[in-house]
Amino acid sequence: MALTVTTDLTNITTAESTTGWNEVGTQSAALEPDFYVQGSNCISRAVSNTTKGMLFEIGTALDFTSGTDQDKLVYIWIKVNTPQLADTRANGGLRVRLATTSVSSNYREWFVAGSDSLPDTEGWICYVIDPQSAGTQDSGTYDPASVLWFGATLKTTASAKGQNLGIDRISYGRGELLVEGTVTTAGEGFKEVAEWDYDASQTNRWGIISIRSGVIFVKGKIVIGDASTNTTFSSYGEQVVFETPTYYDGTDVVKAIPDASEGGTTGADGKDSYLGLGFIGGATTTNIDLGLIVGTDSGRSGPTFNVPLQQDLSTDGRTLATVTVDNSTMSLDLYGAAFSGFEGPIDLTGTGVLGDDCFACTFDGCGRIESNMEWRNCNILNSAAAATDGALLWDDATDVEDSLFAGNSRAVVFESSTGTPFTFSGLVFSGNTFDVRNEITGANITINYGTGALPTKEDVSTSVTTLTGSVSVSVTVTHEGSPVEGAAVYLETTGATVVLNGLTNASGVLAGAFSGTTPATIDADVSGVKFSSGPIPYEYFNLGGTIEAVTGYSTTVLLGED
Repeated sequence: MALTVTTDLTNITTAESTTGWNEVGTQSAALEPDFYVQGSNCISRAVSNTTKGMLFEIGTALDFTSGTDQDKLVYIWIKVNTPQLADTRANGGLRVRLATTSVSSNYREWFVAGSDSLPDTEGWICYVIDPQSAGTQDSGTYDPASVLWFGATLKTTASAKGQNLGIDRISYGRGELLVEGTVTTAGEGFKEVAEWDYDASQTNRWGIISIRSGVIFVKGKIVIGDASTNTTFSSYGEQVVFETPTYYDGTDVVKAIPDASEGGTTGADGKDSYLGLGFIGGATTTNIDLGLIVGTDSGRSGPTFNVPLQQDLSTDGRTLATVTVDNSTMSLDLYGAAFSGFEGPIDLTGTGVLGDDCFACTFDGCGRIESNMEWRNCNILNSAAAATDGALLWDDATDVEDSLFAGNSRAVVFESSTGTPFTFSGLVFSGNTFDVRNEITGANITINYGTGALPTKEDVSTSVTTLTGSVSVSVTVTHEGSPVEGAAVYLETTGATVVLNGLTNASGVLAGAFSGTTPATIDADVSGVKFSSGPIPYEYFNLGGTIEAVTGYSTTVLLGED
């Protein structure tokens, strides 16, 4: 068995023939068999101490502003054999050019690289641009609703020898890889996807995904599963990096792939974002395992997904990436997986994943998370969600326990009172501006936060959040250094709440929990310890003191003989 991978990209040219190519500047473009990224050839030319290039005419102009091709991106493979001789990016060293009328009129250029940004050792690079974006400069009237020519130009500042500019496959689409079927080797799902797109035979390289030094780099979206095809997918310990291509817009270095489609069109996962992960279920079997389970509520060997901060942008940043689970039947389990820099929403809800496992996972610097999976031992850190939102949306379907929220502006946000009273079990909050944000209007909520420190709260509407904790309470009874088993202990607050009422165990201990408002004063008039078993009579011992918010109540009683 093997995975079946397809893409939404449509081919413009595979650069296996000079037919359809026209030159910018003198000298004909050549069919180049000596260097290429896919197939058997690329289109090349010499550029020496000037600006020259070549563009391909598609035949029928594409409309990127409406219709079936609205909001699609252009993917183009380019190689510069003399990167040191190229001008800087700001001066237009390497440019992607799209034209409406001809190669040299009514066009727009995007300055994508130069001697100051071209890596000396990379070779072929797949550049991605949005035909609707502002670009760097126009000549005449460029119209993204009527793009006929696609290609690139190179500007060199010194004499160069040989064919130093190459262009290979050009295509357009949202940049999605659609994955179904059964993974060949368990745990190597993303590697298999990459080997389809960047195949060893060099016959099928679209440029969405590649492998470098064992790391998988993605300039698009990977959508796993299909509504009508069985899918079994797994990934163990793989490293997947979602890239943020850039270009110089004339003032700043900006993102070439936008955060969302300009016209609001959506991809296979139902989102208007261009980067990230999507999971699709359906009437057939879909089993997706990212990592391996450990025990009953932990995990290991999960993949890491990272959208790194792009530091060559004028303002450090990254293209927004999302994670989406559709509302269909599937089995999705995350064990020891790590997500970093996914600043778009992470939507792990759906009727098909209710109760599925998310164990020992980390979400660092991500957007707001929604989930009805079973979460245990997870970390939600440094959320990118706005101060008017929260790192995790909590509702009546949320099942999160024994997890850490740290460094977030608002850790947990409530937008509905359905399900109140809510329970926080084993949650730890640290370094958040507010641990709980209540945005509900017209309905109060109650949260039982269990043991530990009182969470901080922010009520931003007329509704009130009531926090009730549960702290430990224990009484230890001894006589002459030895525990007293069977001593009767009665503990009651001045508010008439009975906290303990029973007999000590073999260790002389009677323990319980108190979930009322703290601090709470023990009623010393009615609370005490008595023990009448055996030949020795003991004095009655009165209990007093206070049940505190964090430490609860613990006391040791030294019984004396009566």
